Amino acid sequence: MKRTKKTRGRSRIRDYSVLTGMRRNRFSVLIILTAIMAVSLLSFTMPREVQKFVFFISGIPVIYSSLVLGFRSGIVAAAAGFGIHLYSSLDYLLRDWTAGHYTGVLAEGVIIVAAYFLSMLFISRVLVDEREAQVRYRKLAGSYALLAGKLKTANEDITEMFTSTIKALAAAIDAKDAYTKGHSERVTGYAVKVTRKLGLSENKVDQIMYGAILHDIGKIGIDEKILRKPEPLSRNEYRQVKRHPEIGAGILSSIKILEPVIPIVLHHHERFDGTGYPAGLRGDKIPIGARIVGVVDAYDALTSSRPYRSSTSMWQAVEALQKESGKQFDPRVLKALVAVLTGETEETHRYSEVSGVS
Repeated sequence: MKRTKKTRGRSRIRDYSVLTGMRRNRFSVLIILTAIMAVSLLSFTMPREVQKFVFFISGIPVIYSSLVLGFRSGIVAAAAGFGIHLYSSLDYLLRDWTAGHYTGVLAEGVIIVAAYFLSMLFISRVLVDEREAQVRYRKLAGSYALLAGKLKTANEDITEMFTSTIKALAAAIDAKDAYTKGHSERVTGYAVKVTRKLGLSENKVDQIMYGAILHDIGKIGIDEKILRKPEPLSRNEYRQVKRHPEIGAGILSSIKILEPVIPIVLHHHERFDGTGYPAGLRGDKIPIGARIVGVVDAYDALTSSRPYRSSTSMWQAVEALQKESGKQFDPRVLKALVAVLTGETEETHRYSEVSGVS
């Protein structure tokens, strides 16, 4: 229970001053009446020399009344203070007036006191306005926070819908080739893991995720007969298949939000030694996303069955990839993929030991 109160206290917005933090309580009216009575008592019992300055104390109940009961109460307290001062000083004022000290009576007895109480009311008005402004700011902050939360939720929903649409599109492309069903999904899973293993930013993870999902979107422009052909492709057919990165980049070029993904789709068949396609890029000039997708794309191809060859085991595929390290594949990316696969193998082994599955 103590922890809850402490948490609430921290979350509460603090007032800009101690005065504006004053709030009404069950003793507020009693406090104000006591203060006015104390001022009255001092006004009627103090000597003339002291009495001249007693009215300064009357400013305290004016400010307090304004803050705890409202500005109108502050006006009443100011009027009461002014009246008490005049009444308590009446004998002295009449004596001075009779003696012909008109200026002194008006200045000390009326003008200075009135100016003081007006200044107290002005200060009270400023403090009340400040507190009301704080309340408005709190409400606005709450409204903005609520709006920000709704926008965040809406953005997440749009992103999820966008991702689901892209995945559905990738699944439709995979369906054109019966032998690569689920290929894009598997490539995406490994591409994201490798990207994180390399320590790249979450923004880069998202870009590479979309690039991996869409890396084969250009196959939509390739003849299905070629994609479904069970035998090895002819030279001409292979030339047509090699066009799919450029076709894919062309399709995505009309979607502004996917601009960062285009280089991944366009260059995922480049080789690290510069002998790949379509641009013959070399080394680090190949976008990092394309290098990652290129490695995991080849890994999934090796571990998936084709009509003209059977699939290889995970470590056979790794061995084949490592032979191309520095030639077809970026050694650093390949090393990250091996680390991901090793981690998965160890995790599966530990699960088998715990569950008793052999």
